Amino acid sequence: CLADLIFPRKCEICGRLLTGDERYICEDCMEDMPLTYYWDWPENPAEKKLWVRTHLHRVIPLFFYTRESRYITLIHKIKYRGNIRLGHYMGRLLGERIKRALPDVDYIVPVPLHPLRKWRRGYNQAEVIARGVAEVLFGKDNVNRHLRCDILKRVRYTRTQTKRKMDDKWSNVADAFRLHTTKDLSGKHILIIDDVLTTGSTAEAAYTALTKVCKDCKISIATLAYVE
Repeated sequence: CLADLIFPRKCEICGRLLTGDERYICEDCMEDMPLTYYWDWPENPAEKKLWVRTHLHRVIPLFFYTRESRYITLIHKIKYRGNIRLGHYMGRLLGERIKRALPDVDYIVPVPLHPLRKWRRGYNQAEVIARGVAEVLFGKDNVNRHLRCDILKRVRYTRTQTKRKMDDKWSNVADAFRLHTTKDLSGKHILIIDDVLTTGSTAEAAYTALTKVCKDCKISIATLAYVE
């Protein structure tokens, strides 16, 4: 189309020009994406990692994350370069897998940023991803009923987790979250959404905040990337 001639669309991974039906990622890069397939694998390694300190129902990351992988650019563009459309698209890709594994999700809760960090960045990447997930799970017309950004609040300004040592990551986010509302949560299946799962420290902190009050909730977590 004319728009593609004026503003050519390129693959976010390899930079190749996209064809008519391709969006953000070319077919070749999509086929080579290092998917985890953990949505089809109950008791997968990511779940077992977090079972040490939580009782999460399911843990579902979309793809493996390594420093050597070119797919790391997806996270960087979403998180630091303001590519909200890419984040929304990747959320939909994640949602398509989640829908197969978790048909009973009631609410989607993105991991919150501290208000100061959100103000500086201009958005919360977890909310962007979560909106894409919610559209797949519930349909565009029902997103606002199921995407709940009011449940968890970040009450401590934590330093970035990037390049931090494992023990330091746990202490950095301990007690970082508070449950802001308990309305309609009893007995619900809550799906926490974040961008990257590494040690599980952020996931545990969010889980702990939820379960302190909502003891009969079923809680799962899904992320775009997973660091083994």
